[in-house]
Amino acid sequence: MNAQSSGLASIAPLCVNGSTVRAAYKRSLRTGLYWRLSPEERAILKLSCSFSVIRSPTLVRTLYRIISLVLPSLAVKAQALALGLKVVEERVRQALALGYYQALEWLKDISFAMRVGLSLLNTPRAYWPEIT
Repeated sequence: MNAQSSGLASIAPLCVNGSTVRAAYKRSLRTGLYWRLSPEERAILKLSCSFSVIRSPTLVRTLYRIISLVLPSLAVKAQALALGLKVVEERVRQALALGYYQALEWLKDISFAMRVGLSLLNTPRAYWPEIT
């Protein structure tokens, strides 16, 4: 495949919902993790609570790192979804090459991608398929 991918991962906007940031902020205060963050991370987390959607790629990466410290289960789900989307996208390409056009329905099912990603995360890396 060429260097530019036309898959789901490139179509999906890279953003963070404000409610997710607020949930991470509240949990960090409740558990005391807020005070273990650096002053810069605390400021970013607190100021980001005032936005409804955050679209800046740099800020999204920074927030993802902070949120993964506060809400590790959410970070695993996001990683599983991203991995699952890549695998499902590759499997749909293979199915279309073989003439199975109903495979396009797989791309619409986010829960399927989540299940594929979670099962792949629980599989040793030696058995992982090659993912582009």
